[in-house]
Formats: sequence, C-alpha cells, structure tokens
Amino acid sequence: MRDGYHSLDRGLGRQAAGLELVIVLATLTLVAALGPPEAVERSDWIAFGVLLPLAAVAHLLGADRTKHQGSQLSLAPIFTAVLILPPSLTTLLIALAVIPESLRRRTDWYILVFNVCNLVAPALLARAVFDATGRFHNPAHAREWSDPSLEAAFEGVWSLVLRGLGARGAST
Repeated sequence: MRDGYHSLDRGLGRQAAGLELVIVLATLTLVAALGPPEAVERSDWIAFGVLLPLAAVAHLLGADRTKHQGSQLSLAPIFTAVLILPPSLTTLLIALAVIPESLRRRTDWYILVFNVCNLVAPALLARAVFDATGRFHNPAHAREWSDPSLEAAFEGVWSLVLRGLGARGAST
C-alpha cells in the first residue's frame, strides 16, 4: 500500500456520490409513480423471464476476462432483449443482469450505476435506430418498397440517424 492511502480515499467524493444517489432515487421514484412508458404485454414478461438468467450468467462469464475486456457472449442476450423487449424491460433486464457480478466483486454502488448506464444507453440507441429504420427493413412494409419516394425518405432518415450518432462525413 502507498503511504497515506486509505480505502476511504478511493471512489467518489461525498458530494458527487450524494448527487448521484439523489438522481438514482429520483429516477426510481418517478418510474414507480408513473409506471412503464409503454404497454408491457404478458409475452414480453415471459421473454424477460427467459432472457434475464441468460443475461446474468453471460455477464458473470464475461466478467472473468482479464483487463475488463468482457466477452462478446455477455452482449448476446442484451442484443436479443433490444430486438424483442420494450425499452423499459430492456433497461430493467440490463440493470438486474449486472447485479450478480457486482455483488460477487463487491462493486461500489456508483460504479454499478455507471456500468448499467454504459450498457443501457447504447442498447436504447440501437433500439431507436432499429425503430426509425423499421419501415425500410421490416417485411411488413414490403408493399411500400416499390414506392419511388421511399429512397428519398430512407436517405432523410439515414442522414438524420448518422448526424444524430455523430458520424463524420455523413451526407446531408
């Protein structure tokens, strides 16, 4: 141990930890008071119940990699959740799936929150892109694909997606 180093010296300062705790508690309170932002069907809960243990085990296995490299395996259930679950259940699945590994490692709560956000944000962004472009890849819209104005609509959506993601050199 270094001179003057104590376990209390690591981590967030009290004010930063307090602010993060207030934000987390306020968010949980709002979600509990307002309910999920979209309707959640029984089939969504069944899929959630199947995916949650898979995601937790995959995350545990991926966490054993060296240098925090993780395993692509831990992303597979999250990718599946993004495609088949409503965003609120995807967020809940990710939050619950990382808890076993965090308990095993005794991760500080604010690091757990950061790790959840680090997985949730890209997952929800991927879902938003998937939803925005659904008209162009979902076979339910196949009749529209012969519409001559569809290419211009696609270019508009694709340009917006690229600019929104901050891609360099995106066409306008």
